[in-house]
Amino acid sequence: MDTHTPAPPPRGRRVARAVFVALGLALTAALATWGLIGPQGESARDGSGEVIVDDESYDYAFRAPDIDPDIERALGLIALAVTLGAAVVAPRTLNAAKSLTARLVPVAMAVGAGVIIGGGGRIMTAPVIGANIGAGLVILFGLPAAALLLIAAGVLAARWANGPRPLP
Repeated sequence: MDTHTPAPPPRGRRVARAVFVALGLALTAALATWGLIGPQGESARDGSGEVIVDDESYDYAFRAPDIDPDIERALGLIALAVTLGAAVVAPRTLNAAKSLTARLVPVAMAVGAGVIIGGGGRIMTAPVIGANIGAGLVILFGLPAAALLLIAAGVLAARWANGPRPLP
């Protein structure tokens, strides 16, 4: 009877898997946020239902892709399900961390980065009259915050995927 347990994957593969999981969580969280917020363009109407501003009168920092809102919502729900499923499975890739709370930190950071990216994308593609100040704020503060969260999540995930380290 062979009681041999399989050897853990090589260090580089564990690190790559942990970083890939962090990037995947951020991507699916961004898609879920984008799809569930939905399109922001509507024609402005006054109290009597008369159109004051039509869609051609709006200014855009960036144009959103022309996708049916129902399809966007369905894709957002699918991405949300994938994000939740991956968030449950992701801590297992960091089995070297001491506690479940420690393993959830990079997961939460990656999902937070994805939410910032998805929500920021909707803000940047929102129709406005005049200047889209929100787009500038997303570029100035949101994207750097998301990048820092994603880098920190990748570094923590890669570090904890390598196994426990002795304290100095």
